[in-house]
Amino acid sequence: MKMKVYEKYAREIPQDATRIIASLDDPIRMAILVLLNKNNELSFSDIKKELGLTKLTLNYHLKNLYSTGLTDHYFRHELGNQKYSYYSITDLGKRVLSSLVKALIPPVPSKNMKVNEASEKYKSVPKTIDTRSASYSTSSRKETRKAVTPPYHATKS
Repeated sequence: MKMKVYEKYAREIPQDATRIIASLDDPIRMAILVLLNKNNELSFSDIKKELGLTKLTLNYHLKNLYSTGLTDHYFRHELGNQKYSYYSITDLGKRVLSSLVKALIPPVPSKNMKVNEASEKYKSVPKTIDTRSASYSTSSRKETRKAVTPPYHATKS
């Protein structure tokens, strides 16, 4: 069987990296990773309660994160404590999460730009953007742009 052209390039990314990328392609797993990053460690029941998930759903997603090395799973038996299954984010998980956040933060204004120019340029950008229309203004003119709605979001007339 002949290899497709794109497969040649896709294979240049290590298999471990593609598994990590695939693992992060789910909002539940992203939420678990962020939650563990904020709390160092949590028991299975604490994660379940915090995220409002069923046992089966949480177990599925935790196994996925564990298999890619983003989380660690261990047992701790303590007298009088019903919680014994704990999870934490690994160093790899912390690096991946940190790298993603750093890579995806919008760039800051150029350092060559004067402070006043930078503040004037970004002062009019709204803190929240209305997806139906957004207004952008500069010191000399005002321009309104309508956002294009993808066909699959078309409304009925």
